[in-house]
Amino acid sequence: LTEQGKNILVKQGKPANHVMVVPHGVYDFFTQYAQADQTQENEILFFGRIEPYKGLDILLKAAQGVLSRHPDWVLRIAGGGDISPYEKELANERIFVTNRFLSNEEVADFMQRAAIVALPYISASQSGVIPTAFAFKKPVIATRVGGIPEMIDDGKTGILIPPNDVQ
Repeated sequence: LTEQGKNILVKQGKPANHVMVVPHGVYDFFTQYAQADQTQENEILFFGRIEPYKGLDILLKAAQGVLSRHPDWVLRIAGGGDISPYEKELANERIFVTNRFLSNEEVADFMQRAAIVALPYISASQSGVIPTAFAFKKPVIATRVGGIPEMIDDGKTGILIPPNDVQ
């Protein structure tokens, strides 16, 4: 789905002329579940499977500072996975967790409410979260890892930051 992914395959011995890059499509089908009366809130959204490589621990550290400086903002974590390593950091009344697989309607609801979609990944080849955010015209803050920079026009459709950068 990215040139970075192609480069990995070529380094593994696949002939470059046998590998095609087909960019990730936009998940605009979720917009059919959008509610006309849903409004954007001061909400940072972490969306998708909860896996260690997605850097939720980094986002939770960053959120401590953001939420203390901006009392009208919240963090929403939405997706299935093991949240037990983060229980201490999640004990905050302004962090909301929906820890399960989400319906299409819930995806649309969370995307509509979000002001920013955060992807603090430690590593990634690509992400379906980015085209989903773009379908809802949401800016993305993501780490400059793997194929992620190919998906975001830095400063226009989102902001790219170094991995593990809490600030």
